[in-house]
Amino acid sequence: MATNRPCGLFPVVEPFGNIKTTVYKANTSKAMFKYDPVQLDANGTVLIADTGGVEMCLGVAIGFLDINGAGLASYDYPYLPAATQSMVLVCDDPNQKYIMQSDTGGGNLSLTSIGLYADGNWFRLTTGNAVTGISNMELDTSTAGAATNGLVQIRGFLDAVDNTTGNWAKVIVQLARPQFAAGKPGTGI
Repeated sequence: MATNRPCGLFPVVEPFGNIKTTVYKANTSKAMFKYDPVQLDANGTVLIADTGGVEMCLGVAIGFLDINGAGLASYDYPYLPAATQSMVLVCDDPNQKYIMQSDTGGGNLSLTSIGLYADGNWFRLTTGNAVTGISNMELDTSTAGAATNGLVQIRGFLDAVDNTTGNWAKVIVQLARPQFAAGKPGTGI
């Protein structure tokens, strides 16, 4: 049985690969946690993606810097508190894959779920973990579907001894509509 350890969208490092990132100015109207999905707003700043309806996502927040590009050593938090002048390090590669934990409400994912897309309601976003600084976001298993306009696509299951296809499954996903993907609507926003 899989264990309950939400991890937001945790980047997968392929063998001999790396994680491509870009630094953006953060819009911290809400606290931001590591591995939260983010989107670029009209002002050129990054904020937590509206998972209840947005179809495009810039990428995932993986770290934070102060406004001058230095580390956040002056803060007493492992996450980015609301109303903090900051920069955010975003994994914005359209081809990046992520590990996400499924929830326990609704239908369980199975091997036949691979290839399905998820719309904006696929996610269940709660506040992040203030101790670890990691997002508590999980996949909402009750809304998987074949429509291709969703935010993520299920690409597989994490190959691990303690993983299963039932509750709290660790799933490999990829952003279905990244903001900067070539040929996708919203490119160059």
